[in-house]
Amino acid sequence: MNLIAQPIRSRANARLRRLHALIERASARRREHCAVIEGEHLLESWLMHRPEQLREVYWRADEPPPPGIASRLAGLADPIECFTLDAELFARISSLENSRGPIAVLLLPADHQPQLGPIDTDAIYLDALQDPGNVGTILRSALAFGVRTVLAAPGCVDLWSPKVLRAAMGSHVLLEIHTDCPIERLFACARVPLRATSSHATRLIREAGLAAPGIWLFGQEGRGLDQPALANADIDWLAIEQSADIESLNVGVAASICLYEQYRQRHAAP
Repeated sequence: MNLIAQPIRSRANARLRRLHALIERASARRREHCAVIEGEHLLESWLMHRPEQLREVYWRADEPPPPGIASRLAGLADPIECFTLDAELFARISSLENSRGPIAVLLLPADHQPQLGPIDTDAIYLDALQDPGNVGTILRSALAFGVRTVLAAPGCVDLWSPKVLRAAMGSHVLLEIHTDCPIERLFACARVPLRATSSHATRLIREAGLAAPGIWLFGQEGRGLDQPALANADIDWLAIEQSADIESLNVGVAASICLYEQYRQRHAAP
């Protein structure tokens, strides 16, 4: 089956302007319930796990997708629109320097901000984190260590931005992501222990029993968790053992340590 692509040759093209808006503006992504991924690895991840979300694919006219990807795109049950751009036009639209593409538009499910019900399993809550790299690291670690539910507070960096998608290296495709979740809503829905880290905590994470499901709360870089979390007496505050030569850890590193320790305890030999 041949993959047919339409050429786009003008930067004034309406479809290209829309694509640029989806890449650059969270408001456009929210309005259209769409996200944009770039690169062969991410496209392969969606083709493998959620091909029904793919709506459009763009590639450089001089860099067609590999035969394997082209074949899978052509064989999708629902036709997908494909377009080619010359190298200069592709460079203008890409969010990466010297990108080889491809770029794809995802239609997020209507419930990508689903009604939050009781949470009785492992989850992580991101309280207004701003750095896309840190958020991507946390999402990758969550998936690696068996946590599939991610919640983000209002004001958190857009979890579906191209930068977070790249940093997470395809983790989104296997995670259940809830955005714009006020922390008060989290407290109301939590049916498992709440856990957070603090350098002032007296108990180390390796001393805490993490075998049962729980929700980890991770606060903004530099500032930590906001006041509602600090005032919640139900949160189990734990410390990460570290040298006294440094005051605190990067939030992505700290989250990864917590999730690993939880995983280690559950899979340790009896």
